[in-house]
Amino acid sequence: MPATGILKTVSLGYGSIDYLINQGSVPNWQSNVPPSCKNRTDLGENDIGPCVVFPLLDLLVPTLESYGIAKNNILTTVSFNTGAYDTYSSLAIESTGKTLDTYLDSLGYDGASGLEGYTHPAYTHKDWTGRYRADWLADFQDAVLLSKISMPGTHDTMSFYGGDAVQTQSMSLRTQFMSGIRALDIRCRHIENRFAIHHGFVYQKANFDDVLRPTQEFLIQHPTETIIMRVKEEYNPTGNTRTFASTFKYYLDCYPGLFWAYNKNNNPQLKDIRGKIVLLQDFHTEGLEYMGIPYHMAEVQDEYHLPTNWDLYSKWEKVKAHLEKAAYGNPNLIHINFLSGSGGSFPYFVASGKSSPGDDAPLLATGRTHPGWKSWPDFPRINCFLGICTIAFKGTNLLTSDYLTRHRRIGIIMADFPGDELILRIILQNYPPFG
Repeated sequence: MPATGILKTVSLGYGSIDYLINQGSVPNWQSNVPPSCKNRTDLGENDIGPCVVFPLLDLLVPTLESYGIAKNNILTTVSFNTGAYDTYSSLAIESTGKTLDTYLDSLGYDGASGLEGYTHPAYTHKDWTGRYRADWLADFQDAVLLSKISMPGTHDTMSFYGGDAVQTQSMSLRTQFMSGIRALDIRCRHIENRFAIHHGFVYQKANFDDVLRPTQEFLIQHPTETIIMRVKEEYNPTGNTRTFASTFKYYLDCYPGLFWAYNKNNNPQLKDIRGKIVLLQDFHTEGLEYMGIPYHMAEVQDEYHLPTNWDLYSKWEKVKAHLEKAAYGNPNLIHINFLSGSGGSFPYFVASGKSSPGDDAPLLATGRTHPGWKSWPDFPRINCFLGICTIAFKGTNLLTSDYLTRHRRIGIIMADFPGDELILRIILQNYPPFG
């Protein structure tokens, strides 16, 4: 009996297996997955062999045969761990041949090299980026139009609670401002004639005043800056005697002078909005006049639903197309590009491509190899041996940051867990500052 190999890292697509275990689903792109495994939401440990491990092995059959190794000649013990380090039962694949270590070495899967400890400064799950840029709009001429400014922002700006499926940010609002963030995405639940901050049904332990007060303080201390704030109604209203728009008007009156006085100009000059919040109104007027720029007047890319991890590249293609649209489209329209996504994927994964939220967590392997799989050219090829490489996922923050090599208009970029390099590269699209 050959020695047992312990599969702990990316070998044989372990990153993919680990994610599938936690998500309770299998990738539908695997045509060789049994029909009983597809579109499942209840995948358990007894399904791992037929639904995940064996299909992954089948994908490697041509490579196996080229080395003269039969699929059943591998002895594997796979330990499955959740984010909470709960261990699943081990799965043994019967073997009478070569050891797993020998097999993996022959394919270039030598442990976690190329994936373990991968960091990229465009993504951070920490509570600050490591650098402050509190006054970066000070260099801009007063006459520049809002639509001409490339601006870093945060999606679901106040979503700090609810676990990996809900959390989108790790920096406090003030830290976001100090790091250079100038566009916010504020989701308000209308409850008892006030606004509570929500992400879906999850209350974020904050109310609208907890957004407006630190924003006002920042703008008083940094009067050259402006904050663009999308306000959207979230989750179920309850206990109200007035409309959402009327309650927003209440807050507007409570903070006189904080919001730019909308005058039906959908593209103000910077001189008019310095020291102010510019409202992007993503809620019905309900009989009142618009109190900010109507959100539908902007050119927006917000394709947020990813059924599985394997839809990440499609999301990136939409992001990339909108970057080009902002650069070469109507210069008088505000362009907003959301890098975020969720659904069948965690927000941190869409932003980073990582197997867990940490800044130094490994990239997740796609389970596909190059040159056999010729799509996804912007995803990294790693752990190459004899011309065969593992294809790893790469998140939208990383891809966007790496893509921004020219100085041109790209509009407002809304991101989850933005790192210093992403923020900096967005700001640098404006230099020399437009006048």
